[in-house]
Amino acid sequence: MKPLSLQILNRLDELDMTAVAACKLLGITQGAMSGFTRGLHEMSFNIVLRLPEALFDGKHEIVRRAALLMDGPLNIRASLEYLYNNDYHEDLVTIIENDRQFLRSQDIYEAYRLAMEYQKCRFKSYDELTIKLDRAMYFTRDKQAQALLKIIQADIAYQNREFKTMRSAAATAREIIGELKDTFFKNSYTSRIDKLFAHAALFEGNLPEAREYAQKVIDAKVSPKLTSDAYYILGTSYWFEDQALTLDNLRKSSEILRAAGREDMAQEIEMRDIETVKTYYGIDLDVITDDMDPSEKAFRYAKRGDKAQAIEILDSIPETAFRLYYRGIAENDCALHLQSLLQLMKGGDNFYIGLPLSELMKDEFYRNIALKLTKKGEI
Repeated sequence: MKPLSLQILNRLDELDMTAVAACKLLGITQGAMSGFTRGLHEMSFNIVLRLPEALFDGKHEIVRRAALLMDGPLNIRASLEYLYNNDYHEDLVTIIENDRQFLRSQDIYEAYRLAMEYQKCRFKSYDELTIKLDRAMYFTRDKQAQALLKIIQADIAYQNREFKTMRSAAATAREIIGELKDTFFKNSYTSRIDKLFAHAALFEGNLPEAREYAQKVIDAKVSPKLTSDAYYILGTSYWFEDQALTLDNLRKSSEILRAAGREDMAQEIEMRDIETVKTYYGIDLDVITDDMDPSEKAFRYAKRGDKAQAIEILDSIPETAFRLYYRGIAENDCALHLQSLLQLMKGGDNFYIGLPLSELMKDEFYRNIALKLTKKGEI
């Protein structure tokens, strides 16, 4: 891989841009740029993060490549955080392997190792991971490692729908983050917590709060993946209120991932989420492609009145609250929508209950039952 300095110089040649102009865009002095291009010092990761918008047409691949080339201790740490935030787990492993001697002497290594294992579900249970997190937290004095470990604990609590525990762990993490000096880590860790709170608020049906936290993540501009996730949450929050806002934000989420080189993730949003919302609103019901998710195909068949084809697919896949809703559409059966509603409520989901609820509200008998259940929480 070419040195970062050479990649930047080549890019300036392509753009026919002077070093002086590049310095202005990056917000650095000419002396700093000269020292960097001559190999006298490494570019700060905070400056590297400005490269996509300043010189590379918004494409973040340059940051990913730069992360793999960093040598300075602080830059290595920043690279770990950036790669982790953007789900570049293989690159993260590469850095850890290449800098084993440096990292093994630091608690940050153990923190990211546990973070990666958590993401890859390598533990038999959350309890097993929690024990390891508590042990790592007890022995480390590294503030960045402490913040990361607490964020993982908060995430686990969210996955278990233990929101009181989630907020407690997040509060501790925020206190630790307040002691950090580096802006990048402060913003990155804070955005992770804000995204987690946005998810939780959406699940609880608190849409203003979900949008508020999602917007904070968007404004922070920490990483493409976090920003994309925030637009995804923002778009989803409008599902039952505004078709245009829902689709516009989901498309932004997808576009950000594509610009970052994450074509697989972009296509997943387009083929799963965007298509599902379009089906809900009755858009493009005649378009069904082979690469659509089976349950989404069934939903589209059901929505356009092809009951037999919808049921055939639904009979071949496991039943969930969402598929009960799809089946209810196919069979025009409010009893199935009620089952879907009850399953979602039992799981504490106060957002996606809007799917079966929208159908139950069309029937006077079931409407009264649904209103009682959703207002009083009776299951």
